[in-house]
Amino acid sequence: MSATPSGMYDLTGWAEVTCYAADVILGEHVGLSVASTLTDPDGNYSSGVVFTEWWRRFDSGDEFPLLRSYRYGDDRPCKHYVAASATAANGGAA
Repeated sequence: MSATPSGMYDLTGWAEVTCYAADVILGEHVGLSVASTLTDPDGNYSSGVVFTEWWRRFDSGDEFPLLRSYRYGDDRPCKHYVAASATAANGGAA
């Protein structure tokens, strides 16, 4: 049985963007922090991935998902996604 977090591959509410767009997003936003991560490039506990989910945190205490990145330990290209709707923040629940 895989130890991969179940929500890590749920892309409900997320839209794919290019590597360049992901880099621009990370460079333009302040107040970002890593909300979730899994570093397992050799696939010991998952499918060989370095997963990072960035959230934007505001002084008010509000926080919102912003960007997900998947970098694989094999020949697959990296993938990046931006939060496209409110469902990105709650795992697809409406």
